[in-house]
Amino acid sequence: MRFLPTSDQQAMAEAVRDALAKECTPEILRNAGDPARDRKIWAALAGLGVFGLTVPEQAGGLGLDQRDAVGVFREIGRAAVPGPVAEAFAAGQLLASVPDDGPAAGWLARLAAGDAVVGVGLGTAPLVESADQADLLILQHGTQLHAVAAGDTRLQRAESVDANRRLFTVQWQPRPGTLLAERPEALVRVRDHLLLATCAELVGLARKLLDLAVYHVGVREQFGRPLGTFQAVQHRLADVAVGIEFAEPAVDRAACSLAAGAPSAARDVAMAKVFASQAAERAAYSGLQVHGAIGYTEEHDFHLYALRAWALALAHGDARRQRQRVADDLLGANPAARFPAG
Repeated sequence: MRFLPTSDQQAMAEAVRDALAKECTPEILRNAGDPARDRKIWAALAGLGVFGLTVPEQAGGLGLDQRDAVGVFREIGRAAVPGPVAEAFAAGQLLASVPDDGPAAGWLARLAAGDAVVGVGLGTAPLVESADQADLLILQHGTQLHAVAAGDTRLQRAESVDANRRLFTVQWQPRPGTLLAERPEALVRVRDHLLLATCAELVGLARKLLDLAVYHVGVREQFGRPLGTFQAVQHRLADVAVGIEFAEPAVDRAACSLAAGAPSAARDVAMAKVFASQAAERAAYSGLQVHGAIGYTEEHDFHLYALRAWALALAHGDARRQRQRVADDLLGANPAARFPAG
């Protein structure tokens, strides 16, 4: 099991970072809710093959695996890219595993090429990101997954702490013609790949927030010297750096487990979400503290990334929920039965 990225994986991640440095700047992020902006960013990622990373070559993808995607999603998180990019990654995994007919006909190739936006909604009352821009929605009904055309849904905008993460509730009716998969394994596969991409984004966000904080304390002075020379500030940011260093290998392990089809994959993904959520939240809170009052203002770039970190830390199950998943996997859903009293 190799955790360190290969030269090809590093090159791909660097290409994505360079593209997003032009197409997803803080100035562009401030223009929240602009569909033309989102389509331009989507096209830039599609041109690099991001949406076809793990899609089989015969469907127009690159035929890579989850380990190759982690570095890319760290850069996507670092730039706080708007839109359902993580959802598209999870949808591609599902569409590649079902017959290319019925409700899935042609969608995988369109997704890989970046010609179609595919959203994902899991749970009994999901909030679906950018559902108003999606061409296809993959939605959960019990243990089933349905592929529903955007025109067959009714959307209602929901509140989000992050203006660039536009959430919607979706009203729809399952039909035999929309049924995509009904095995619980398919649902687990979509959920875990959505979590993996989200974890990688959180690590990228944490690094971005740490970079912003380090820069600020290097140029901001108090009592005649830079803030970064104060030991209390150094210790706080060092704790952030340690949290990120612990989170990265947990995410890499989850990617390796999913790529290998390991029995522990679901548990490893849940544990990765715990570490990644904690790292990003610590980076946001600590960065806000060292920035002081200016960190609260919309004029400063810090809030663009902190709000995304807080939103994604809660998305698809927060750290507490993921710890419960790990405990259930290790001990069973009723651990008391394994350790009876007396």
